[in-house]
Amino acid sequence: MLKGQWLMAAILVLLGLVSLVSQVSLDSFAIWLLAGLLLAAMVAASTDVACDGFTVEQLAGQQRGWGNAVQVGGSYVGATLGAGGFLLVAGKAGWPTALVVVGLAIVLLGLPMLRLREPLRDQALAVDHRPGLWHALRRPQVRIGLLMILLSSVGVRLTLGMFGPFMLDRGMSLEQVGWLFSSLHIGAGLTGAVLGGLLVRIAPGWRAVWIAVGLKACVLLVLTLAALAASLTVLTILVGLTFAVLGCLWVALYSALMKLTSPLQAGWISRCSRALTHCSPWREA
Repeated sequence: MLKGQWLMAAILVLLGLVSLVSQVSLDSFAIWLLAGLLLAAMVAASTDVACDGFTVEQLAGQQRGWGNAVQVGGSYVGATLGAGGFLLVAGKAGWPTALVVVGLAIVLLGLPMLRLREPLRDQALAVDHRPGLWHALRRPQVRIGLLMILLSSVGVRLTLGMFGPFMLDRGMSLEQVGWLFSSLHIGAGLTGAVLGGLLVRIAPGWRAVWIAVGLKACVLLVLTLAALAASLTVLTILVGLTFAVLGCLWVALYSALMKLTSPLQAGWISRCSRALTHCSPWREA
């Protein structure tokens, strides 16, 4: 995890320093900048898998609900710092300086991990095993789990990108839409993540997933019925509730999936599940 963090930071800082030293314009540096950001995104995805595997190995079953609440909530906070914070620094000091600042922030936020001392692995797991995706997919519970996560998330992921144009069509200004998908989304998502942690404690396993899916269906149904006649205030509240329910759903889903993982390769089911749940153009933007 730390090596991934440091590599991401090095890529961002290098991009920022090269652009500062050479005094290049954004247009002339765009190709290199895009290539560097794509590389950083690939490193981030691999590090994310390591984080999930670490969570599975280090947290007992009853603790994974709160562990995933921290992970999901942390992603919302990271989106605020990495997107909004970057834009604030870029507006004041320019985008090259903003890249350097974000890279240094990644290093700073990773420093507490240096004090962590992992407990020794169970000797029963010290077998000659080479982790692989095929080993995971051969397990029926993994295939069923991936099917469940696809069914529970594909609908909203296919439609989430239309929320912005829909609110614009209903009369919301572009600036208001920006606030909707920044401050409201972050606040509602964090709230949903906390509620997801509570839900997993009350209804462990797939029961929490079904409850969260049911809540999501109810909110989307009400939003559909209110779409043409409701005021902007009501629609904004319903969209915020959608964000909150999604935060709750991700916590429940990840907690249920972690129970399906093999201790021999704890992060591999995460690789598939993250790809299925995070394949949103709006999220990546």
